[in-house]
Amino acid sequence: MKKFLCEITKCHFRTSETKAFNILVAIILLFCMVITVTGCGNENPTGNQTNSSANSKSDKIETVTNLKVIKDKLLYKEIGYFINGMAKVINDNGKYGYIDDKGKEVIACQYDIGGDFGCDLTVVKDEINYYYIDKKGNKKLTFEKSKYECYDFYNDIACITEKDSSNSFAIDLNGNKIFGVEKNWQASLFWLDFDYSIPYYGCQYFINRKGEKVFANGYERADNFSNGFAAVYAKKDGKTVGGFIDKNGATVIEPQYDKVGNFSEGLAPVLKSENKWGYINEKGEVVIPFNWTVASIFSEGLSAVRKTADSSIAYINKKGEVVLETKYDFGSDFHNGVARVRNSRSSETEYNSDSYYNSMNSVLINNKGTELMEVSTHTYISITDNRIVTKGEDGYWAIYEAK
Repeated sequence: MKKFLCEITKCHFRTSETKAFNILVAIILLFCMVITVTGCGNENPTGNQTNSSANSKSDKIETVTNLKVIKDKLLYKEIGYFINGMAKVINDNGKYGYIDDKGKEVIACQYDIGGDFGCDLTVVKDEINYYYIDKKGNKKLTFEKSKYECYDFYNDIACITEKDSSNSFAIDLNGNKIFGVEKNWQASLFWLDFDYSIPYYGCQYFINRKGEKVFANGYERADNFSNGFAAVYAKKDGKTVGGFIDKNGATVIEPQYDKVGNFSEGLAPVLKSENKWGYINEKGEVVIPFNWTVASIFSEGLSAVRKTADSSIAYINKKGEVVLETKYDFGSDFHNGVARVRNSRSSETEYNSDSYYNSMNSVLINNKGTELMEVSTHTYISITDNRIVTKGEDGYWAIYEAK
């Protein structure tokens, strides 16, 4: 698991050592909470992307038969995930810019750091200031770098920290201050849910978009809402167990499980003391028995699971039936009909080497298990956009669309 979390970190721009990058990595790991407790799942976090889009189309996904080249021979040091039609890029000089979903560079590589277009604006930084820019590169908001640390927007709210006082506050898209935030604030306010957020990890209350405390959950700690439910944790018989509350703050599933994952497409993975995973519905009813040593959230009607520690990854449907078997020991979630599968590294040394990341050691498959293309570990499947970016052995990047 340690290796896997390290891989998620490396999947994003390993050249950045800034605080903002560390926050982004924290958001990635938080979004992939199910991965941290189950060992398989989504490698393609986007900051503010929720599972709602997957819910609406989960039963309507057509089988992808090919990957259409949108643009190839792109020469960048890194290309990130496509989010709302834009992807950040880094040139050989370490400067950030942006390309559109056709592969055209629409914002030149000129910034020391760049965020993601989770909404109409994203944050960038040069030697003097932080800016919030639009998709044409126009500077809409400016904050002096010497006075502030600025972070990306999530569901139209961003956090700003004053360097002198360490006090923080939230702003809207017009730069208006909405409310103050406690010193141990969470930069990713409202990244998963539009209505409510915990102001920091482990907090025992939620706030609304005005910064008001809407209800205290009364538990040891809570996670952010996802698809209408938030995981909460309490001490029982000397150990911490998890359950769920709804958006009224009411306990709908009593804390009883060793670990819980987010609800997605009406189901959530939960772990029992026998170290086996199963799935419950929104009423708390067990709908898929506790048969799995690893499990993930559902995406497009499928979830990656493993029967035993030594078995290959398989995909089950919402009835718990294995509908897709693989020969691989890792499988990502499906997005736009495509998932990435691979086998593990043979050693930590190999895993940490650039040759591992540039090697063609992964395969993209469709929801029937057909192998579409062999790709490098530098491959990112967008959650919000039908775009896949991958780096070839020749060092060039290409953009694909699933058809």
